[in-house]
Amino acid sequence: MAARVALKLVLVIAALMLAGCQGPAALRRAQDLYNRGVEIENAGTVERWNMQVDPERAPVLPASPDSSRGYYAACLDVLDGLSEPKLAQDRLVSTARLLRALCLWRLDRYKEARDAANRAEEASTAEGEPRDRIMARALPGMIKIDEARDLAAEASGMSGDERVEAAGAIRAMLLTGDRSATSMLGAARGLDGISDALTISLIWYELDAYHEWWKAKDALLREDLAREKKHEIDALLDEMEQIDGGRAIADNLRTLLPDADPPGG
Repeated sequence: MAARVALKLVLVIAALMLAGCQGPAALRRAQDLYNRGVEIENAGTVERWNMQVDPERAPVLPASPDSSRGYYAACLDVLDGLSEPKLAQDRLVSTARLLRALCLWRLDRYKEARDAANRAEEASTAEGEPRDRIMARALPGMIKIDEARDLAAEASGMSGDERVEAAGAIRAMLLTGDRSATSMLGAARGLDGISDALTISLIWYELDAYHEWWKAKDALLREDLAREKKHEIDALLDEMEQIDGGRAIADNLRTLLPDADPPGG
């Protein structure tokens, strides 16, 4: 089933956001450690993606997630030694705080990551850095996706009624209300100053939220998923393909997502 294919390219945003940042050598060192963790974490994801799009491509062995976690932890150690007053001289407080939030997220320290993202957004507003503000606003939505994924894994061992209750909670986390993943990611995409590359990345994560709901619904409720929310997904894919560099990604995603319109949609 297409809904079981992993859509999530982990931290595709990271390289877009942190590449080429100027500032103190220690901050650049922290970014290098973080980006190396991203490269390792993405290595297996990219190959699994390529195998779905083009099964004849030879796979490589995915890297161990534990190896990437070591780089994220090392990045946090470097960030702990930075002085915010000195970073403020180069208007880099928001970048350092956001880097901390991203590392905490990838280490599954979700509450700390949210707090760090809030502090990064405060600094980005003061420093006038739209990129950091957009990322800080989007990160809680990305965290919600991982929390929903964790809950789905936990719920797989529950009884029937408990599974139904968990499925409802997962749907709320991902799709409904102002604090759902899709709502928070959509709000971040609507902020001023967003680049095309960052827009594509945030659309990708919104699609991942829908994908996680399909997986949870299938696993917990054993219900047919194919047509739910198809109109929202089509709108996101249509938007993506209009962005410079987005058409090929959208075309590939269309091969993995449901291709039937919802009843009455």
